Amino acid sequence: MDQTIKRETYHLECFKITIRSTTKGEMGFYHAESLIPSAIVSQISQKCLKRIIKKEELGTRLLEFHEVLEIITDLCYSKASAIKEKLSLLVSPRIISYLIAFKLLNLSPFFPLFLDKDITEFHVGPNGSLVIDHTKFGRLLGENVPLSSILALKSRIEFAAKTFLIPSQPSAKAVLHFGGQRIRASIDSPPLTPNGIDISVRKMPSEPFSMKKLVLLEMIDSRFARFLIDKITSRSNIAIVGEPYAGKTTLANALLAELPSIWKIIIIEDAEEIRLPLDKYPNLTNILVPPVEKRSQYTSKSDEITKLLHRSPDYVFIGEIQNKEHTASLFEGYNAGIRGMHTVHADSIQNLIRRWVFSYEIPLQQLATLDYLVLVSRTWQKNVHKRVVEGIYQIMFSQRKITLLKALVNSSDQNNQNNKNFPDSLSNTGSSTALEFLPCAEVEL
Repeated sequence: MDQTIKRETYHLECFKITIRSTTKGEMGFYHAESLIPSAIVSQISQKCLKRIIKKEELGTRLLEFHEVLEIITDLCYSKASAIKEKLSLLVSPRIISYLIAFKLLNLSPFFPLFLDKDITEFHVGPNGSLVIDHTKFGRLLGENVPLSSILALKSRIEFAAKTFLIPSQPSAKAVLHFGGQRIRASIDSPPLTPNGIDISVRKMPSEPFSMKKLVLLEMIDSRFARFLIDKITSRSNIAIVGEPYAGKTTLANALLAELPSIWKIIIIEDAEEIRLPLDKYPNLTNILVPPVEKRSQYTSKSDEITKLLHRSPDYVFIGEIQNKEHTASLFEGYNAGIRGMHTVHADSIQNLIRRWVFSYEIPLQQLATLDYLVLVSRTWQKNVHKRVVEGIYQIMFSQRKITLLKALVNSSDQNNQNNKNFPDSLSNTGSSTALEFLPCAEVEL
């Protein structure tokens, strides 16, 4: 066994978190130790269970995850307050109530993962292995998750997704709500994953990042940010391109928040990720369609894209253009005058163009309706993921080739010397940045 050395210890509500790293510099370890003895938690849980069984609301209808949590925590609140006083804990009774609720739901291993704001994603493998992505310490191993807790989480995901995993439908994804944050979970099961159940969980920030925040985090150059804000408020058609979890939706959310509040905006997604405040955008329509792996008779993403022509939006956003059918509908919409932005998976602009032209056979005159492509990526820096906007592109057509033009920024530009001066919003300032586009690559036809 590799020798381990302690890297850091910090307190997380009712947990003591210890981060350890191996002497070989390999993946570190994440350990959460409850400050409340397990015997006390079990004892209080059993007492609360008797009250829960008598709770009529729990027997009258099926409840969402957050509803079950709220009912249990309310019933356990007085017991949690007593524990707080008895142990002299600097923790709110609500957090202790959550601890008891997760215990009763057989989800105890996941509570610190949901609670820790420095954890952005985690993955549970078929053998119970737990891998965590931490904003400060990068990728870490956690303690193996018992099968009973994996099955309990599986049930919660199935209920939220309104489906049951069966051999003919072995995948599902859903959004769980906890403590004001949204937790996006996807699950695969046999025969798709022959070794057993496989669960990936991504925690969405409680509040979407603004463009200013993305500039301060150095995800995007301030000149790129100014340029894109100018273009989206001019109703340009924009593709945000990148690998999974590269930050496509994060960037899209920040850009959409720059749109004028009087615009009629339509958002089409198969998972709730874009969040614009309804009080700011009263003319906003959110359309949630079934995911591509869950066939539906009443609608699809392609159907809703086609319907956009009759809804007269000022601007649209379409999340995850995933296949040929989606792509054809998208470009037909752009060609018919729809203005909007979409996200799409690809590791490079060149490979995306090749897919569109050769695999999906999208006519070049329809591709010409796309004004800009933004490439985002994530890289490893000292075992920590770094998300960054790599470039902004345009496409130029000729008879035998497609030429990619990439935006250049002048390193001596004084406007970018202090990102802290980036305004909270540029949408009403009239400020913009002109970028020079030069050829960078070609795709032969």
